Amino acid sequence: VVCYDINIQSSSRRVVFRLQFHTGLLLGHSLSFSKADLDCACA
Repeated sequence: VVCYDINIQSSSRRVVFRLQFHTGLLLGHSLSFSKADLDCACA
């Protein structure tokens, strides 16, 4: 999963964060990740 911040004025985008997870490990209907779990997480 990759989440982008899109700048409408310049038609550019930058990666806010990305992550991978195995769906076999999901329990319930919500996911929570700490900043340390996300690649390229913004400060």
